[in-house]
Amino acid sequence: MPACPRCARPVAVAGSRCLYCGGELPAPAAAPASAPPPAPEASARSLVVLGLQSAPAAGVAEALGLSAFEATRRAERGGYHLYRIAAPDAAERARVRLAGLGLRAWLLPEAEVREAARPRLVRGGGWEDGLLVLRLEDETLRIGGRDLLLLVRGAIVREYQGVAKRTKVRAASVEGGHRVHLHRRAAPSPLEIDPGDFEFTPGAGSFGPSLLVVAGWVESLRAHAPLDDDFRRLPPALGPETATKGPLAAVEALRPARGKDAPLVLDNLGQFRFYSAWRGLVERRVSSGPMP
Repeated sequence: MPACPRCARPVAVAGSRCLYCGGELPAPAAAPASAPPPAPEASARSLVVLGLQSAPAAGVAEALGLSAFEATRRAERGGYHLYRIAAPDAAERARVRLAGLGLRAWLLPEAEVREAARPRLVRGGGWEDGLLVLRLEDETLRIGGRDLLLLVRGAIVREYQGVAKRTKVRAASVEGGHRVHLHRRAAPSPLEIDPGDFEFTPGAGSFGPSLLVVAGWVESLRAHAPLDDDFRRLPPALGPETATKGPLAAVEALRPARGKDAPLVLDNLGQFRFYSAWRGLVERRVSSGPMP
């Protein structure tokens, strides 16, 4: 117990004075503030992305463990392949190994890819005077073909999570969907269009089924930007369904609440966004000049 600075007796506090001598007591030391929890450390891993365009078939076969025939077909088709995700030193060793096989590879920081995998959601828009006019939550963008770096599209798979015990056959099913990502030269995060959840501007080139209309817009823009639809070749990696936030949110709200035994709906939207993110970053590096 601390002592009174005047009488040296153990401190007994009555207000701000010692009970024995009446001397002033020092102010109690403030308790140290608890340190805030450390922020989650950004992933230090790197993605190794392999370029297959004009790649030697023998190198592709060695790198991916394919037969000579399959490797030749992959090299002819071109495109890009996510080779692995690893710590930076292991990723660099993989890049050097691939270079020794005559293959090109890019290293992408995983933290950068995760950030780019958070697209800006498009709520609606239309086609006006050769420009795609898109409405977002906070602004309206007018996009021409020369503004685009890359277009990525893919089908979204949705299904019920498996249930161990079923008391009856489920007749209903959940429909899939599509997504289109517009990667602009001016921003690393893509714009995401959901053709099935899109508010068309009246009279702005929106005649016909929504998917076909959006596909027509994409074809008009892609004269100045490549189109990547290789996501369809990947096996779906499903996760919990992403909540609806666009015009269909009101429809979702009218659905009856799910009970505790209701099956969880899964989709591969997260997989598509991750694919589009690293694909866009690779395209950005390719367009910026030759590899270092």
